[in-house]
Amino acid sequence: MAEISEIKKRLNQMFGNNTEMVGLYIERFGSHLSISNINKIREEYKDQIEREASAADALFETDLTCPICGTEKVIHQELKAKSQIISFDPFMTPIYKPIEGFKSVNYSLYSVTVCHKCYYASPDRKDFKNFSLTSRVWEEAKLTAISKSDLVDTMAERMSIVEEEGDAGFGLFDMPRNVESGILSYKMAIERAHVETRNKEKAAWTKKGYYWGKIALLIRQGGESPKPYLEEMAKCFEQSFFYSDYPSAVIEFQTLYVLSALKLYLGNRKDCRKYMSELDKIKAEYKNGIRTDRSQGKLDSWIDKGQRLWESREEEDLWDLPK
Repeated sequence: MAEISEIKKRLNQMFGNNTEMVGLYIERFGSHLSISNINKIREEYKDQIEREASAADALFETDLTCPICGTEKVIHQELKAKSQIISFDPFMTPIYKPIEGFKSVNYSLYSVTVCHKCYYASPDRKDFKNFSLTSRVWEEAKLTAISKSDLVDTMAERMSIVEEEGDAGFGLFDMPRNVESGILSYKMAIERAHVETRNKEKAAWTKKGYYWGKIALLIRQGGESPKPYLEEMAKCFEQSFFYSDYPSAVIEFQTLYVLSALKLYLGNRKDCRKYMSELDKIKAEYKNGIRTDRSQGKLDSWIDKGQRLWESREEEDLWDLPK
């Protein structure tokens, strides 16, 4: 019986990198590769495949410039507005389903832009020199001088990581991008965020945590356990909490909720309650005038969501992905 990773690679080729089909195959048939079983999955998705053959593309390309090595025409894949319905996994990582008339696309595979020369990477186009559609001018990357210098100095490290990945590294710039290359793209974004955490850039730990969440989802959609990657996500969010490393109050609320969910998933109910109580403390700070920003209205929904999570902690389907 072949290794599951090799089976996944072959299934991705068979199913056109449709992670949902790959995950369903592995769930039903394990690592035994069978043409008849592949055809069974294809038959179940026959209508969807036929619809997508005539559907419009959900992605469009824009060109960016790398702020580290100056390379131009770095291809960035953007999702067309109103082309996908976005739901979220239990850890607030987005999942994409097509709207009628558009092709299905797992945007998590494409959202990270990677420079093809120095492998600087980010899912945020503003981390590159980009042409603003609103101001109609080129805008510089939102990088501090110290992090930019650090990222120049660590170029060889990023190149080594890609070289070690072999086929996944070569696939970083393919369309469609396969799952292994999609995961690698987020690992490269983590390398950038790691430099930012070292230089104490704002929100770097939070971004790094959500990147691990993206990898965890892609791993899970492929039929494997996301636990090791969710552990890394939790570690990053604990650092976010320790340093109050949030880009906004609303992201703080969400991240504290996600951290409590991660702790519950990982079996640490005490820490789950600890981070839920932090949301209650924030509510008291607003009540007592310690906090005066305008984000208070968003807080109650996260407190309520945390309470529902705790009340559902014994339910078997608590961690299921949305249908």
